[in-house]
Parts: sequence; structure tokens; C-alpha cells
Amino acid sequence: MSSAAPTLKSQQRQNVLLKYRGRGHRNNQLWLLYSYKTRRDWIINSDHELVYWLTYLESHGDVKSFDLAPETLPFEAHKALKFFQVELRNGTIQWHVIHSSSSETTNTTERSIPQHEAIVVWDHATIRLKAPLAVRWLKPIAFVAAIRDQSLTPVHLALIDVVKEIKSGTVLDVIKMMQGFDLPLVYGVFVRLCILGYIEIDLSVKPFSSISEWRYINEASYVVP
Repeated sequence: MSSAAPTLKSQQRQNVLLKYRGRGHRNNQLWLLYSYKTRRDWIINSDHELVYWLTYLESHGDVKSFDLAPETLPFEAHKALKFFQVELRNGTIQWHVIHSSSSETTNTTERSIPQHEAIVVWDHATIRLKAPLAVRWLKPIAFVAAIRDQSLTPVHLALIDVVKEIKSGTVLDVIKMMQGFDLPLVYGVFVRLCILGYIEIDLSVKPFSSISEWRYINEASYVVP
């Protein structure tokens, strides 16, 4: 009798296990993430990568899409370097690389990074400065993960109308005008619009809450799912 085909969850567990066993730095954390921007799960294997993903790849409106595991590179690079492909909304393709926190490894990495105009280097100091912001993004990202695979088109359409009408304000201002919808859905769709570059939210000082300030950016960048 043939064995049953593996389920999606079992395949995910196997992928996580293989990723864990293949890590070069075993003291780093392993993170399984859901990205609304790319509509898929990703596995990353360091806290540095988590901060980078939270504060830039997933949350920055200028980033249209990204690939944390590109199969090919447009340049020759040392096998120890890990590059991420980033597509900006203006059509530019960049290749990002993160430094190690080790000064010795960093110096070696600097010598190994190819000279290419599309390469962007994220060093340890930059990641460290963005760590508090990354913590503040964890909560709103969780609201998005809670509604994954749900289109929620009526909520999207209503929220877009509200944002276009009032242009800026606090999250509470939006909630007051969305009384007919469940609050967790409103939060989740609101953050989706932030991720896609439709809204810019200020988490520079305080964590995400009803008093978080936001402003409307550009309706042309958004397509209703």
C-alpha cells in the first residue's frame, strides 16, 4: 500500500527542520514568517534578518516585493554571503546583504562583497538602531497574519473610502467610521494597506494602537484583492 501524500503542515515542518539543520550559525533564532506582501511563508535564521524584514521588506511602502532565497544572482559572490532580491515600486531591482555582528566576519564580508551598483549593504549598526522599531511592528504584523487567505473585499473597499476621505489622523478616527465591521478585521486590513504603501503609519516612537498616527499616500499603488 502506498503511503499517504504529505500534508501542507507536515511539509512545512519538514522544511523548517531542514532549514534548522542547515544553518551555519546555530546560536541564531529560527523564524517562520507570513508575508502579506508576497502572500507566502518564509523561514529566516537570524534576529538580524527578522529586524530587516519587519522594518523594511514587509513594512516599507517603497518595497513592492522581495525574495529571501533567490536562485540566481546577476553577479559573482562568495558562497558565504546571503543576498535578498528586492523589487521597488519604481521598478528598480536591488540586492541586499546583511553583515554579521562579528567584527572579524564583517571585515571578511566587506572584502567579499562584489562591486555592483544594485547592491545595498545593511550593517550591524543599522540593524541595531532599527531593533526597537521592529518590536513595534510585531503587533500590527500579527493582525495581518490572523486574517491570512481572507480577501475581505468589503472591508477593504470601505476602509479605502474612509482613508481617502479623512486623509490623515489616528487609527481611532478610522475605527469610528468603520462601526459596521469587526475590529480585528479593521485592524488587519488597515495594516495590509500600510504594507502595500497605501497608508504610512508612524511607529517611530510608540507601538501600534488606536492613537497611532497615519496619513494617506497614494491610491494608485493599491489594488483591491
